[in-house]
Amino acid sequence: MNRKMQQLRTISSFAFLLTIPGLVYSAVEDNRWYVTGMGRYIFDTESIHLDDESLGASFGIGKMLTPYLNLEMQIYGNNIDQEGGNDQIQQRGVGLDLMLFPIRSKFISPYVLLGMNHQETEYAGFDARNPTLETGLGFLSPLNDYGVSFRADLRYRYDPQNEPGKGNADFDDWMLNFGLLVPIGQKPTETQVAAEEADEYLWPAETVEAEVLDSDGDGVPDDLDACPGTEPNIMVDAAGCPISMIIELPSIHFAFDSDKLTETGKIKLDEVTAMLEKNPSVTAIVAGHADSTGPAAYNVELSRRRSESTRQYLISQGIDAERMSIMAYGETRPVDTNETKEGRTHNRRVEFEIE
Repeated sequence: MNRKMQQLRTISSFAFLLTIPGLVYSAVEDNRWYVTGMGRYIFDTESIHLDDESLGASFGIGKMLTPYLNLEMQIYGNNIDQEGGNDQIQQRGVGLDLMLFPIRSKFISPYVLLGMNHQETEYAGFDARNPTLETGLGFLSPLNDYGVSFRADLRYRYDPQNEPGKGNADFDDWMLNFGLLVPIGQKPTETQVAAEEADEYLWPAETVEAEVLDSDGDGVPDDLDACPGTEPNIMVDAAGCPISMIIELPSIHFAFDSDKLTETGKIKLDEVTAMLEKNPSVTAIVAGHADSTGPAAYNVELSRRRSESTRQYLISQGIDAERMSIMAYGETRPVDTNETKEGRTHNRRVEFEIE
């Protein structure tokens, strides 16, 4: 046992020395999770006399922890035919491996492996469960841009256990493994890697909110306000200038020589009510109009009555009376011809001038 422990220490020390050049080389980082599968060939040794080739397999999952270190968890199994024996030795186990990379490159990345397993061995009714130690040398070689790599390694495994039928014994195995490593997920770009590294070393910049000046309180900053000094409660556009807009309600028509609202007109006025409630600072001029039938003075009075009936309806819906004034234009502002019946119907209307 002392000879084999000394052998294991010698191999591990040599493996560690190979990691020293990693202090000089920069790493190409790919910190995605990956899966790996490998076939295994076990060589004949003095501790186990093989009758024929012994094969096995392993499957694992791993991740880069640093540019120079990977951690893998693996499960494995193999069968060993001993010379002159009738039964196979069946081995299976689970373990953790540390992979130390002195160099990572786009072509080949050698590594040193140190591992510990929990192994179960069955032979002719004998069942042993014990830890094993592994060390070895290997390499990864990328096969495509996504990151799929061919891998191979040569491992030495030290296995202290009760040899079937012979009492206490120590076993050692030399194994050649070869297979594939397949990353999971999207490959990180060099820009993403650089940004992640920068985030690790840079403190977040302190956010300083600049004071925004709006001298007239119209909601438009002074440096963008084309109309400074706007009076309070005046609606402005994006440039800070007062809005003088007309909301025409074309569906509010009045019968000939009438100031009575129609049911359709009341529905439209309910929409105006909602708009005024949503904008409590808005005031409006209720402007009444008439067609050219009859004397001009009469039409001014008729348009005034239409404005007033509209204003009273809005008051009944909860709009403050002081927010509305009336204006009577009579027949002076037609929107259509007064030569046709349809045109005159269009001219009998109410509009809202928003202040």
